[in-house]
This record gives sequence, C-alpha cells and structure tokens, in this order.
Amino acid sequence: MKIKEVEEKLGIDRETVRFYIREGLLSPIQLENHHREYSEEDIDQILRIRILRQLEMSISQARSVFNGDVDFNSALDESMKTLERKREIVSRSIDICKDLKDKDPRSFDPGRYYTDDSESL
Repeated sequence: MKIKEVEEKLGIDRETVRFYIREGLLSPIQLENHHREYSEEDIDQILRIRILRQLEMSISQARSVFNGDVDFNSALDESMKTLERKREIVSRSIDICKDLKDKDPRSFDPGRYYTDDSESL
C-alpha cells in the first residue's frame, strides 16, 4: 500500500506517517524507486501509535514501550494519572462555565474561579 492509500484509509496525513518513520516507530519496506510500501502490520502499528497518543503518551514513551525499554502497564499507569488530572481540570472548567452562565463577563470575581491548575488548560 502506498502512502496515499494509508492517508485515505486512516485519515492521517503523510507528514505524520513520515514523522513516525523518523522517530523509529514505523519501518515500512523501501522499494528500489525509493517509495515505501506499507503493510497491514504497518497500518496496525500506526493505529497503535495513535491510540497511545490518545492516551497521552509522548512519542518517546511510545517508542520506549515498543522497544521494551518501559513496561507497558507502568506506562499505562502514568497515562491514567495524566488523564485523571485532565478530567478533574475539565470537570472544574465545566462547573465554572455553568456558574458563569448569564453573568456579565466584565464583572465576575476571578478570584473565586482562578487556581494555579488553570494554566494547564
């Protein structure tokens, strides 16, 4: 499968695929004409990468997991902590939105809502 087909099948742009190759996360076959051929295994690997990224793993963490340098369950535990923290921030933000609804944006008390974790948004 050519890169255009990968783009169409997965809805991912070629620069992202090339980035994964540069980062050592993907190794498609290189043909004599310098084009790459992507197998179903490559497609599955791209999907694995995308899922780990969705779970807030960095590219370097994903690489470490795939290389066996980091225990997968430990990496997932880290991801869960990050996602739980983000969930708390989003939940608080939703509560603030509900509370501010119908208030004058020039006159609400910011001290009531501001916390240091607001920077994480």
